[in-house]
Amino acid sequence: MASREGISGRHAVIEALRSGREVHSILISREADKDPALKPIKDAAAARKVTIQYVMPGELMRTLGSSHQGVGALVAPLPIFSVKDLLARAKAANEEPFLVAVDGIEDPQNLGAIARTALLAGVHGLIVPERGTASIGPGAIKASSGAFSILPVAQVSSLGGALAGLKRDGVWLLGADANGGKAPWKLKMTGAICIILGSEAEGLSQQTLDALDERTCIPTPGGDLSLNVSAAAAALLFERVRQSVKPS
Repeated sequence: MASREGISGRHAVIEALRSGREVHSILISREADKDPALKPIKDAAAARKVTIQYVMPGELMRTLGSSHQGVGALVAPLPIFSVKDLLARAKAANEEPFLVAVDGIEDPQNLGAIARTALLAGVHGLIVPERGTASIGPGAIKASSGAFSILPVAQVSSLGGALAGLKRDGVWLLGADANGGKAPWKLKMTGAICIILGSEAEGLSQQTLDALDERTCIPTPGGDLSLNVSAAAAALLFERVRQSVKPS
């Protein structure tokens, strides 16, 4: 396993510094050195005594391999979590498990956007299959705006096995299915729950559909097109948040 990996973009870098993730060095393009938007990154790097290297834009692109907004970082690989770790995280917070799983998401930007939404909605962790789903690479990390440095991710060899284990642990499995299901606001989404999101083109696999306790479909009064998967994720996760908020 590589001892370090590159991340790019201002949000990804600042969140890595703030999260306590091991950061080996910050890379800043010489052309962007005077950009005031980079001051919070420089301040956070100084506070953590992380070295800043000023490099040519071409070198930054070669090192990071993606669009970078003039800044990147070399960081330790993401920590390895299991599904049991995610459940333990919820238990330690004295909360019912609130998890998200993805099934065949192909676009790294969608995966990153889902991670960002999950973090903001208070999800305890994200479950990602090792095969058949976009990797947590530079594109997903940048799209997540740093969420992957904070949100625990369990990468599993078998999504079906992970879902079966969750069901044994009393977690309700709710799948987003554009082909049918109850509107999310007609379901009780509080309690231990894992929301499963399918691929952009095919939706949930048949194996996942067979494992579900319930399916949900977000109504679209404006037409019969389905929502982008990251937009559907936001609607579903924050419906759970809405149902969980206690009246003041």
